[in-house]
Amino acid sequence: MTSEASPPPSPPLTGGALTRSRILDAAARLMNTVGLTRTTTKEIAREAGCSEASLYKHFRDKEEIFVTVLRERAPRFTDALAELPGRVGEGEVVGHLEEVARVAVHFYRRAFPMAASLFASPDLLAAHRGKLDLDASGPQEPVHALAAYLTAEQDLGRLSPAVDPDAAAMLLIGACFHRAFLTLFFDPDPTAGSLRPEGEAEFARETVRALVEGIGSSPRTGASATAGGTGAAGADGGAGTGGGAGTSGGAGTSGGGTGGGVGTDAGTGTGGGTGTGRGAGTGGGAGTGGGVGPAGGGA
Repeated sequence: MTSEASPPPSPPLTGGALTRSRILDAAARLMNTVGLTRTTTKEIAREAGCSEASLYKHFRDKEEIFVTVLRERAPRFTDALAELPGRVGEGEVVGHLEEVARVAVHFYRRAFPMAASLFASPDLLAAHRGKLDLDASGPQEPVHALAAYLTAEQDLGRLSPAVDPDAAAMLLIGACFHRAFLTLFFDPDPTAGSLRPEGEAEFARETVRALVEGIGSSPRTGASATAGGTGAAGADGGAGTGGGAGTSGGAGTSGGGTGGGVGTDAGTGTGGGTGTGRGAGTGGGAGTGGGVGPAGGGA
């Protein structure tokens, strides 16, 4: 996701502001490469090309350096998601979600090393949490921003109204988070089969497709139970016994569908989709898997 117009370049830093920036850059590099424990003030000063005394002119202690790094140098995902509201009703939802997936994996790959440092120190985590405006910039924000976009597309009828946007957003963001973890864990030489799908573009495409189309249900777990339930109404209006059907009493050859769905003349089709006769039409119920696809069905 890229903005249409780039902001004007900031003026170059000088003096104390330049030294402060170099200290934060050095600390961020060390946190990402050697971890929090080995990122000492001595190493930060060496990496930044300044004396240890210079560090304390700008920061109270090492913890303040780390907290400032997390606030000012950690990669941001919400900046990219901020573009989504302007895309509501435009283009293809699937295309937008694939782009979110690609950006998310890249973001989490960059953020993981710093996050690992953060969680290695309960005191640092508490200090960082205390500095955040959790209502506006907490780690929950990517899911909330994506859910808001999905809700807006639902309101336009471009996504199924039956799907919970928060759950759908969590599924996509969670998949990207785990993908990033796997790529870092197996870096630089993933073992065969450790990353499926293998390519990043394929991962984004197939993950979004699974989300939008849903994973489906087997014929035996469709809308009507195969045993113990009441059969669908047959030609003479009677109810079948045990969820099955006689020729005129229950859902017979034209009344009951295979595996608990309802047949072509009477109601919902195989697997809980919709039939074509007296029951709901093809756009009336959940589609093949009941995913987040266009209203009334799957993709």
